[in-house]
Amino acid sequence: MSGLAVSVVMTACGGGSPDSPVASNVQTTSVPALGAVYGASVYVYNTAGQLLSTGTTDAVTGKASLSVSSAALGPFLYKVVLSGGSRYYDEGLDAVVTVAPNESLTMLSVATTTSAEVGITALSNMAVRLAGIEPEMLGTSAAGALSLDKLADAVATVMAVLGLPADFDLFAAPVAASPNNKNPASVYGKLLAQLAINAGPGNNAFTQAASLAQAITRQGVVASAQTLVDLNLALQASAGAMGIEISDAQALINDPARLAQQVALIRPSVRASLAPPVVPTAPVVPRAGGSASFTSGSTSTFN
Repeated sequence: MSGLAVSVVMTACGGGSPDSPVASNVQTTSVPALGAVYGASVYVYNTAGQLLSTGTTDAVTGKASLSVSSAALGPFLYKVVLSGGSRYYDEGLDAVVTVAPNESLTMLSVATTTSAEVGITALSNMAVRLAGIEPEMLGTSAAGALSLDKLADAVATVMAVLGLPADFDLFAAPVAASPNNKNPASVYGKLLAQLAINAGPGNNAFTQAASLAQAITRQGVVASAQTLVDLNLALQASAGAMGIEISDAQALINDPARLAQQVALIRPSVRASLAPPVVPTAPVVPRAGGSASFTSGSTSTFN
């Protein structure tokens, strides 16, 4: 079993003993992105199946701020649902699109702590689903099937088929493109924009995100080779403008053995990035009046 450290902040107040802390709430900010996403529902769960918080992405910023108990242990699974009336900026169309009443898109992401902004994108969605987690599993004990090894393999696979560098963070929060910021400074934001621009005939950012979720099977077999080849070529062509190095992945996409070799090379650095260091903790000497604050380093473990 692999350990994953999660730092938890707790505060005890009043005249009680500092040995009996009261858990406070912490704010976690999610950033769903095709381009910017407005009016979408966001949920955060733990892998034990508990729904920890819900929220809605802001009509201006496209972000959702959720309140989660500081006693909650990760890893944390995030879900965003775009349904009828939700809106998103589509870079390929250069327009804000309103989702039709009969349409819906669900994207997933994962975070080891709630202390930083979390990106929920088509690429994070690919990785989490490839790791064996589907939306219907969230809120149930089945989500406990998520393991650090499965997630590391999934992330490495997504990065390999797109030609992304080994240190790229699929779960980081991008600065998403929007009508007022069509060329965001964020490398991730630029990457998502290029994905949408190259969605292909008859597709847009919305339909592309749904199809990418099915592009690779859980066995690491590419199911939509031409789609991934076309995206890799497009990303290579725009690498300079994005400020990122994109490698040629065509041979990997069409050769399961070579893909497996590349995943094995990337996996160690990916796995290390998914397991944050243990945060040393120390009690704070109580102040006069009986009030004390301290931090607690809690450990959450993947199966």
